[in-house]
Amino acid sequence: MPDHAPRQSIMSARQSTGFRMKIGKSVRIGARVDVTPVGLLAIGALVSAILLSVPPIIRAAAEVKSARHG
Repeated sequence: MPDHAPRQSIMSARQSTGFRMKIGKSVRIGARVDVTPVGLLAIGALVSAILLSVPPIIRAAAEVKSARHG
């Protein structure tokens, strides 16, 4: 018998996770994340861009500091 259930593209399949944490009697923290593979790629690109931009910023700040004191 053929399966007529709608199929999702692998790039649109949602992945989710969550957690709950209790600290003491009054503090409760929780989070839940739902993301698609395309969303994970976008997050990875943003994190990469941020990490790649840090060394030039630090280098520029060091040059300004040495120019002021030197």
